[in-house]
Amino acid sequence: MKIILDCDCVVADFIGAVCTLAGEPRELVDKTDWFETAYGSEITTHIKTQLNDFRWWESIPVLKGARGGVEFLRSNGHEIIWCTAPWRSCFGWESSRRWWLEKNFQAKEHQDSMVFTHEKYLVQATAMIDDMLSMVVPW
Repeated sequence: MKIILDCDCVVADFIGAVCTLAGEPRELVDKTDWFETAYGSEITTHIKTQLNDFRWWESIPVLKGARGGVEFLRSNGHEIIWCTAPWRSCFGWESSRRWWLEKNFQAKEHQDSMVFTHEKYLVQATAMIDDMLSMVVPW
């Protein structure tokens, strides 16, 4: 099977990384823009500044169990299609995400496809694993 895998909040601990920027304990939330209402303007400005730095994206930790999960899919013969929505205001984001996937999941070595788009419904596959229902439903 061809399986679409999202990155942030599926294999990458985006929320934990943002909580670290805010100096707050990790929280479970369902939106990537939650910090704009959860924190004051000074912390929000700091977070947004970091999100616009491609090096920050390279430092996001891998979620516990993600490497094993991806390896399980590969070992069962499934083809991985990394499909993730770009952070549009960050110059260099795509290169950083590509590097992150190669470093943490050997995406290049496994010849995984990488698609950077907000229109994930355009990608053809057998299954999709994504944390955003708004991406899954149109797909």
